[in-house]
Amino acid sequence: MATSRIRYISVVANDPVQLAEWYAGLFGTTVLGQSAAGDISITDGSYNMTFFKRRTDDKELSQPGLHHIGLEVDSVAALERDLAAWSSEARLEQEPRDVHHGQARLADPNGYQVSVSETSFGVPQEARRIPGIRHVAWAIPKTNDVIDFYSRVFGLRELPTSFKRRQANLGNRFGGDGFTNLALHPHPPEPGREAGRHQRVGLNHFGFLVPDCEAVLDALDINPKDSERPANRPYAEYRIFDPEGNAVDISQFKGWEVDTGKWERATEPA
Repeated sequence: MATSRIRYISVVANDPVQLAEWYAGLFGTTVLGQSAAGDISITDGSYNMTFFKRRTDDKELSQPGLHHIGLEVDSVAALERDLAAWSSEARLEQEPRDVHHGQARLADPNGYQVSVSETSFGVPQEARRIPGIRHVAWAIPKTNDVIDFYSRVFGLRELPTSFKRRQANLGNRFGGDGFTNLALHPHPPEPGREAGRHQRVGLNHFGFLVPDCEAVLDALDINPKDSERPANRPYAEYRIFDPEGNAVDISQFKGWEVDTGKWERATEPA
């Protein structure tokens, strides 16, 4: 099975330039490339985050918001073999292979798209820095099928926090690739559990490690109490929103579990 890592997030945006400038000012991202159609790809040093200009005449890109993720793989040919072993109906479809896309894409068990690339999604030389993306989260049905998909097709590991949720008969599942935490939250919510204030079906939010959460909140003129995550959640201290309403978790101390026995934090707890 090929080694895989999550290294791409796509967003449909009304104003890609505004979003690119917002992420640059807050998290120090830089531009990878821009298309004549107005699409912009940025990087935190490791991820390609692409803002596709909203197109009302294109069904896939007609609705603004977080869209899909992508994984870097050692070999697309090997992935295709693993995919066929997982499901005889699964297919890889070619993508444009420019800086805004991967080489190919496939659908997960819920039908959501997943891009793949052998070339780091155009990130020229990886720099694992802070601020940096360490978390992506979905709100979806079939969380068991999806964690199985990412484990069997891409080699991600299901994490101890996920097994604790299994023991408690909860549907939340968590996987890791050694660098990023993948969260799969049940939607519709399970009986007796609220959907939460910021529920979005599909790709729900992502998260940055930051050296100083309070500095980020100060820059946005946000009262920390208004953005605190529940104390009983295992990951991230705060949730903020970019100018188009996309949810972004930030963490300094809690961090994210990215592999069995491995957490990524900006500051180790005292």
